[in-house]
Amino acid sequence: MILETCVETYEEALEAWRRGADRIELCSRLDLDGLTPSPELIRKVCGELNIPINVMIRPRAGHFVCSPEELDLMKSEISMAKSLEASGIVLGLLTPENQVDADSTKLLAA
Repeated sequence: MILETCVETYEEALEAWRRGADRIELCSRLDLDGLTPSPELIRKVCGELNIPINVMIRPRAGHFVCSPEELDLMKSEISMAKSLEASGIVLGLLTPENQVDADSTKLLAA
């Protein structure tokens, strides 16, 4: 079993690691279901912890149906997370019919 912990701060990430987390999901604004954290936070957590860090990629609160402009922003956020040595990303995309948006997910996963 892998223990993954969702955190919003460096201090929470460090505490999760100290308590045995195998992996971190790094987010901001968990009260809004999670948003993309700042580059500074990603850099610090990825640079100082030796466990996998997956970064939430979500540019705004609200529904999970993304416009083409939001998808472009998410591509940029993914590139930024990769450049800061994130182990992976976390995201969720839906169609207006509330189904998984497989096409957009494939686009961002590539």
